[in-house]
Amino acid sequence: MRHGMRQQPSAASFPRAPGTPSSLTRASGLYVHVPFCRRRCSYCGFHSQTDVSARMVERYLDALSREAALYGGAWRDFDTVYLGGGTPSVLATEHLERLLEVLVSMGLGPGAEFTVEANPDDVTPGILYVLRSAGVNRISLGVQSFDDRMLGFLGRRHDADGARSAVHRVFQAGFRELSLDLIYGLPGQRLKDWQDQLGEALLLEPGHISTYELTPEPGTALERMLRSAAVHLPPEDLRADMFHLAHDLLGSRGWCHYEVSNHALSGAHEARHNSAYWEHVPYLGLGPAAHSFDGNSRWWNVSSVPEYCQRLEQGSTARAGSEELDASMLRLERLALGFRTRRGVSLADLAGRKEELAGALADGLLLVEGARAQPTAQGMLVADWLARCFA
Repeated sequence: MRHGMRQQPSAASFPRAPGTPSSLTRASGLYVHVPFCRRRCSYCGFHSQTDVSARMVERYLDALSREAALYGGAWRDFDTVYLGGGTPSVLATEHLERLLEVLVSMGLGPGAEFTVEANPDDVTPGILYVLRSAGVNRISLGVQSFDDRMLGFLGRRHDADGARSAVHRVFQAGFRELSLDLIYGLPGQRLKDWQDQLGEALLLEPGHISTYELTPEPGTALERMLRSAAVHLPPEDLRADMFHLAHDLLGSRGWCHYEVSNHALSGAHEARHNSAYWEHVPYLGLGPAAHSFDGNSRWWNVSSVPEYCQRLEQGSTARAGSEELDASMLRLERLALGFRTRRGVSLADLAGRKEELAGALADGLLLVEGARAQPTAQGMLVADWLARCFA
């Protein structure tokens, strides 16, 4: 999640490694942002750039190594590691090997989940061998659609056959944990079209499927097309029907809808790294635009790759801002995150909101199980509204 930028303190005012071992009493996660793509997809609002020259990538890797060294031994034994982007799989083999060496040197705990995002047309046997050799045990594959026309609209580099072939290569390389990303709510998409997409995904037998509603992020090509009326998204009620279709169809096959956009074949296939975000587990973020959280404070890096590199080359940090979270702010975040998940929120965080709770229960948005208020599928669909109701 993004936060408002504040005036940056001097580098000397930053502790060398926020979140010391004594303050990190729980397992922590490591996120690394790889800000490179061969081209920008029409809908993508994440920070990335298309300069993937060896010179730029090597400068980024030098800076990343410096940033990792800033944290010394204060953050180690990570329970989860997530390499995201951008497109991590776009890196040349030698660059990917170097990046993975940096991450492994930071220390992974026993049984750590190690995820790498990849595009279907990047997952060659050679790349998959490098990932497996470094201890990566989970691949998140950006399929997005099995419809070539929709893939063209989204600006994806692969076609539907390429996506299917990539899944087979991942399994042939020995990976057992595979997540597929799919997007719904595309211009011209019908409910039957979305049902067919889900069916195609199930035939490939992944353990995890992420379903994201197409959202016009500011500054993207999609946002400009919608503003000019060049394209139109399906009506809101149809997009809601697509959300419920995924919930019902996957649920009928035994899948668990454990977060607004995430479905797992069983608890063992849930994304531990993302679940840690939703449960307020500390995490360290490295790379341009990456965020970190130590349980009480949050800080975030500059979004410019050249500025990120320059700061670290000069012996400074890459941080653009930070904030301390008091008890009230942490509660609000627990609400905003918790209502997105099947686990829900603690009833203690809803104390004094009896009328609102009764209304949400009567409307079929929440259920009470033990000491927690858990959202129904309809509750997940309006998770942000629920959080505001109980704020």
